[in-house]
Amino acid sequence: CLSLPLDAIMSDISENDYCSRYLTPALQPLFDDDVKNTQLRWSATVAANKRSCSLANRRPDYIITTLTDNSFSSSLGHGEVKSHAESDNHYHTNMDLLRLGHFCKDSIDEHKLLTSIGPLLTFYLMELKADGLYVMQELNTVRMP
Repeated sequence: CLSLPLDAIMSDISENDYCSRYLTPALQPLFDDDVKNTQLRWSATVAANKRSCSLANRRPDYIITTLTDNSFSSSLGHGEVKSHAESDNHYHTNMDLLRLGHFCKDSIDEHKLLTSIGPLLTFYLMELKADGLYVMQELNTVRMP
């Protein structure tokens, strides 16, 4: 159940609080599917298909994975979250986007995406257009509470 505050919270909300209090209840109904065996999870491990790229050495904040025989098998999407206080830090924001691109590229290579900065949740789609040519496109941005 998504529980939103009646009045805007004026102090900065930590990344962890933002994920657990607002993003999880909003995103899990969109990505958790028992029939398709998919699950959104806040990552405590490295992405299942992470390669050795130095930018991807850090795990994503969340992963959309499939379950095969009760084990997490492949990563279908990845996400990074930044608190609103980080929204003006373009270097960290761009590094997160670049890292998401690497995670998505590895998923495409192995199996033929999301970022959230403060109250903005942006969805991207990455696809392989030709051998070695990956295109990442912004689909939509949603303002969260």
